[in-house]
Amino acid sequence: MSKPLVMLSALVAAGALAIAGGLYFGPDYSSIDSVRFNQGKSPTQLFMPPSSDKESTIERHPNADGSAVDNVVMRDGTSKRIVYDTNMVLRQVFAYYKAPKGMEQGALKYTKEHNADGHLIAERHLRIDGSLEMDGQFLSDTSYERHVYFPGKSATPDGLVVSSTRTFDKLWKPITQIDYRPDSTREMFQLWTKDTQYWTSYAEDGMTALWTEKVKGTDYGRSIAVDAAGTVYVAGFTYSADLPITTPVAYQPTYAGGGDGFLLQLNTSLPLIVYSTYLGGTKTDDARSVVLDPSGKVAIAGYTLSPNFPVTQNAEQPLIGAGLSPTNSFLTLLDLTKPGAPGLVYSTYFGGTLAEVAQDLATDSKGKYILGGYSYSRDMPVSQNALNATPAQGGLNGFVAVIDTTALPLNSLVYASYITGPGSQTVNGVDIDASGAIYLTGYATSDIFPAGGQTHISAPGNADAYIFILTP
Repeated sequence: MSKPLVMLSALVAAGALAIAGGLYFGPDYSSIDSVRFNQGKSPTQLFMPPSSDKESTIERHPNADGSAVDNVVMRDGTSKRIVYDTNMVLRQVFAYYKAPKGMEQGALKYTKEHNADGHLIAERHLRIDGSLEMDGQFLSDTSYERHVYFPGKSATPDGLVVSSTRTFDKLWKPITQIDYRPDSTREMFQLWTKDTQYWTSYAEDGMTALWTEKVKGTDYGRSIAVDAAGTVYVAGFTYSADLPITTPVAYQPTYAGGGDGFLLQLNTSLPLIVYSTYLGGTKTDDARSVVLDPSGKVAIAGYTLSPNFPVTQNAEQPLIGAGLSPTNSFLTLLDLTKPGAPGLVYSTYFGGTLAEVAQDLATDSKGKYILGGYSYSRDMPVSQNALNATPAQGGLNGFVAVIDTTALPLNSLVYASYITGPGSQTVNGVDIDASGAIYLTGYATSDIFPAGGQTHISAPGNADAYIFILTP
């Protein structure tokens, strides 16, 4: 059984939380991820957040079936009612404007609906006069669509004129946007494809195109490492099909589509690109972290939606999770001294049927790699000695995994565990010391530490930083 050696939480109150990567239309975090109390059937509980927080008071009403309702009063006079199901997953949010003098509650500002995994599936935003300003809904093709309306007098779309319509994919990346004039004629159309963004402007008839502009390629550096010789290694994400790739030595010389990871090796003294390659399959692949091992090989971790992401025969998990459009973490080890396909030393998926995103990566001197990130899956692979073999609740949980790339196929998962509690939590940084102790940091909205460990004694706020040390 893993034993936490040291567990410290720095009380860092946060305002709006943003789920890294935005996967799967996350919960309502516009001002609060509910303060999590000790779950049980106790009477109403009152929490007074620190004066630096946006919330003035949070009153929890637990129900006998394990569900709960939070009544939240904000310091600006607005308020919220947050509803949780029996698994303490956020299901509904009702937000209200500032109450007029002499009244307990203001007019309804917005409502949001979430499914059993905490993902946003519908919303309505109202102006102060009660008229509809914006609505949105999850569509059957796994996209999300929002409509913004010109000011009117109706609380429903009937009789209102749409100002703009925008669709998003499940990563909250825009797909299309149409802007309309008050007479409902089309004014502007925007389209985001795999590697290009288009703008088209229309004349007053809404049909005649006046001009079209195209912007190709988007590239993001995610992580950087430097070796003893001063050579720089950068991993990241790109929509560009024309990166300066060092063919024929590159492992993957061409863009596979959907957004690919990339690796760049740069001699800064010349300067010269020594090595560069794409990494990915036909869907989205994002390289989030890069480290160098003692032998000079380069390890990359991130996430992928591609069922054809490159994996090796000795992979711990050779196939992506079995869910509907799953997202899995990946670990890839490249030998840059070997051109082409032989340069792929090790590559594997890691994850369950919903989503795992590796945020950081570390390595020891013996071929073991430590991944840290977050998970939405309830069936993520875990080891027998896991600290937490199951998530405490549906929705967002952290994870840590140790993979031995020198082990036999399907036997390289040395350790894997959820980092979980009754709130939301992620692992954003990992490291390992010479003794093999694993260090984790991220944020949590509840107590994630097991009984008997060394923890802080103050109640957690909206989102607190933590330090967690494991000896698997």
